[in-house]
Amino acid sequence: MLVIEDDSIVRSWVRLCFRDSEMRVAGEARSAKEAEELVARRRCDVLLVDQHLPDRLGTELVRSLRKQGVALPAVLMTASAEQGLNETAREAGAQASVVKSSDPERLIE
Repeated sequence: MLVIEDDSIVRSWVRLCFRDSEMRVAGEARSAKEAEELVARRRCDVLLVDQHLPDRLGTELVRSLRKQGVALPAVLMTASAEQGLNETAREAGAQASVVKSSDPERLIE
């Protein structure tokens, strides 16, 4: 899994969340630009993408990756429930969205 999140505390939380699961964090990026470079270099099974990155929205990043031919499943994360985010995420090519304050088990599922 690649974690694309600008907040280091959230990245740490995600690593802890998956510590005892079969999923492993294969890399981390703090921006959409870093994420595009990382996706090109690392092999992974899923993208965990913050919706509000410093240089672009997560949905825009996922849409861009889809146009580049990257078909990895993507899950968008957001700090607060946003009206219509699930629909916007799916339109961009993501499979799901999750609120960061959700139970960690929900993220693992």
